[in-house]
Amino acid sequence: MELSIEQEPFGQTPDGVALSLYTLRNRSGMVVKITNLGGIITELHVPDRQGNLADVTFGFDTPEPYFSDSPYFGALIGRYGNRISGGRFQLDGRTVQLDVNNGPNHLHGGSKGFDKAVWHAVPMVGDLSIGLKLTHTSPDGDQGFPGNLEVTVTYELNDANELLVKYHATTDQATPINLTQHAYFNWPARARCWTTNCRSTRTATRPSTATRSRLGNWRRWNTRRSTSANRAASARASTRTTSS
Repeated sequence: MELSIEQEPFGQTPDGVALSLYTLRNRSGMVVKITNLGGIITELHVPDRQGNLADVTFGFDTPEPYFSDSPYFGALIGRYGNRISGGRFQLDGRTVQLDVNNGPNHLHGGSKGFDKAVWHAVPMVGDLSIGLKLTHTSPDGDQGFPGNLEVTVTYELNDANELLVKYHATTDQATPINLTQHAYFNWPARARCWTTNCRSTRTATRPSTATRSRLGNWRRWNTRRSTSANRAASARASTRTTSS
């Protein structure tokens, strides 16, 4: 098995922009799927000690739920991860008002944060790793933030079964920035699944609002689906995922 990266269509945004899904695979069989919509990791399949693969992150099979019904699954977050109280801050003696999208607060970059952006994607292939270089320009005033911001995020998958996430940003004005990756890793659910010799199923739909009033409810729902699925990985994963 060789290092490989494949590109395929992944639907489109609500305003008709075409999206792509990139599948990165190393020589051990580890697989990560990333879309240029928000730099989202949609799937992460890691091998156990016997080489059996299991998907250990939450995601959707189509882009639509990422726009309407996702708690930032697998997405790149910016300009600012976490909440900014009141959606405003002081900078150089002036008050900067941001978009508010979490009650009175600004959360994870606003209503149209980096998770909703269509990033420019360039595959990278090396001797010991493969990767995907994503770039995005956030203009001055985007969601209220000052300054033009040029952002580069690189995903790199190597033969040590490491997934590296590297961030770089430059701006032409003073501005706060706090980039992060918002993957939901489902190690405990997969560990329970392995003890029952099953695998997870994937779906582009979720339970009703009443049954998932908290994310914990959705996790339990997903685990119940896992325990009734077909047979697959049956041992604890010995691989690890790191970010830097």
